[in-house]
Amino acid sequence: MTSIELTDLPHVRSVKFPNLAASRFSAPRLETVEHMTLGQASHKSEAHLPFLSEIGSMTIIGNYSSVRLDGLQRVNEFLSMCTIPNCDDLFEGSVLGPLNRTLPSLVAANKLTFMGKTSNISTPNLTTLGLDIWPISSAEFTLLDTPASLSFPKLAFLQGTFNAQGTIASIDMFSLFNTSMEINIASSTPLNISLPIVGTTAYLGLHGAIEGVDLTNLKGVRTLDVTSSLRLDCGRLDDVFNDLVKYINDEDDWSYASYMCKSTKEKRSQGMSTGLKAGAGVLFGVVGAVI
Repeated sequence: MTSIELTDLPHVRSVKFPNLAASRFSAPRLETVEHMTLGQASHKSEAHLPFLSEIGSMTIIGNYSSVRLDGLQRVNEFLSMCTIPNCDDLFEGSVLGPLNRTLPSLVAANKLTFMGKTSNISTPNLTTLGLDIWPISSAEFTLLDTPASLSFPKLAFLQGTFNAQGTIASIDMFSLFNTSMEINIASSTPLNISLPIVGTTAYLGLHGAIEGVDLTNLKGVRTLDVTSSLRLDCGRLDDVFNDLVKYINDEDDWSYASYMCKSTKEKRSQGMSTGLKAGAGVLFGVVGAVI
């Protein structure tokens, strides 16, 4: 079978094809679905859902070379896309090339999970990540082999942990001025990070091949942990955050703030805030494997 097409279904509760042999799956009129699973065993396969605008949950696994979700506007539970062999025991073949993940119409999502090779993850209109009252995680990105650009230019509301690791070429979150959530970024390729955050984050961890860090607007922090495998100058961060953390811990008995910046290739001793309590170093670690 070379293709499967659901021609006349605008709305459906559940679609499950966990192990497709067809090279193309198409639902040209589908607008909403509560749950969908597409598992692809064929190489260079395509999924085409041009008018799908709202989903509950969607899982896409396997050897896809193209997934078109141009009309998708809202994800109520999760969207998970994994294009590497160990996502599922059914798929032992390797992916032939990177899959670009572009969601041009997406505005709001509870959780996004992307794992595999890609050169681009782009959500140009996404404003909200995390729709539940308290989602554990709203974003999980694991990038392999190919340096990838992460673009979320309109993301302004983040509820739940944001995790990104792997071959990150750049990351754009220029509208994220306020969040009290955790952000973990671990890059295996050289990365300059500039975040516009003004408010107080619960945890901001920057690890791996970090070339430069710009947190000019950040006025409050609970935990800021920067650990670079490159020759990163921590001096400018030390000047700001050592004093800020000390002030928070001295003035507020109910708050606890900590800061550390370390470059493993830097010869000089890196600063650690005097506000850190004994043993605080155990709080800091490279981001773990992302699901």
